[in-house]
Amino acid sequence: MTKILDCFKQIEEIVSPKHTTRGLDQVNLNNQLYLITEALMKSKSICIVSGFQVAGTDKGETDGPIGALSLANALNQLGKNTWIVTDYFSKNMMEAAKKPIHLSTEVIEQNNQDLESWIHPFLKENNIDHLIAIERPGLSQDGHYYSMNGVSLHPDVCRFDQLFNVASQQGIITSAIGDGGNEIGMGKIKEYISKHVPQGVKIVAQTETDFLLVTGVSNWGGHAISGGLSLMSKKMLLYDEMIEKQILAIMVAAGAIDGCTKAAELSVDGLPVQEHMTVVKKIRTLIEAYIFAS
Repeated sequence: MTKILDCFKQIEEIVSPKHTTRGLDQVNLNNQLYLITEALMKSKSICIVSGFQVAGTDKGETDGPIGALSLANALNQLGKNTWIVTDYFSKNMMEAAKKPIHLSTEVIEQNNQDLESWIHPFLKENNIDHLIAIERPGLSQDGHYYSMNGVSLHPDVCRFDQLFNVASQQGIITSAIGDGGNEIGMGKIKEYISKHVPQGVKIVAQTETDFLLVTGVSNWGGHAISGGLSLMSKKMLLYDEMIEKQILAIMVAAGAIDGCTKAAELSVDGLPVQEHMTVVKKIRTLIEAYIFAS
């Protein structure tokens, strides 16, 4: 048990917010990666919510959706039922990027007009028992959605906080991954964000989740959980670094842009694709060493 916990801690270090400069490097939430992974191993039907509109554009960013696809791919290999939910800013790029991993998971586009009537039937008919957000805008204290820099997002951004609120009321486990403070789930540490993150008081998301994994880049959180599932199942479930590059290229070709540079380029959060490939490779190397040593 000690060995696998050590591996989880090493993965957390690889994806840590200490590798970025957004003010979240001192967050202290113990064993969140392990706890999320453990809960997912017990779950049967998981809904992944992702996609973040880039302020001032009508496009979705490259951070979040890649982690969502990575996680769905890992869960499917374990025989879990999965759904990915997003809005029209990110739907097309996520659908296109399923191809390199032959992902069968349905990508559902939802909007504010139909959201309230959709939530209860969706959760009930699909027996959803775990809901996880990866880089998804969270409502601020003033009821708006903001970019990390405090710019208001488009009013058509789907208000998926409602989905998480209903799920929590029904006893469905909720988890989240974020890297800036303005994402669903960050309400769990809103006091910290208000104090330590630039414009934190304005942008901090109010919606809490049962578990929260804070990372340097949100995609890395999806890979980290895929790695955690690999450790627990003793089976490599995380795709390799070349697939990471291929998925990013497809997303960009389908209209995705870097959320920091606002450019259609092979980068995520201002970091070139090589850095993200390195993260995937490091996690896979750690998993392989653990599996072969077991």
